[in-house]
Amino acid sequence: MPVSLKKINNYDIQDDIKEKICQILKENKGNGLDYNEIEFFLKNEKKFGLKLGGKFFLYSLLKDLIQNNKIKSIITEGKEYFFIE
Repeated sequence: MPVSLKKINNYDIQDDIKEKICQILKENKGNGLDYNEIEFFLKNEKKFGLKLGGKFFLYSLLKDLIQNNKIKSIITEGKEYFFIE
């Protein structure tokens, strides 16, 4: 069933999740967090409903933050870590 864009935009929380990711990384400045650690922090925030978005949704938000130079990532020992300098 189609849903109006106006209604969809009222429930868009992407910007809120991006802000929370940046906040989490700032609180852990000097350390890199992997995807699972970030996901754990966000799942504990009930208002984000991250379970509905899935892993691809979160990963796309992380990549968007990297492209906009808000956060950085590095791959080492087969894992990708996200951080803020």
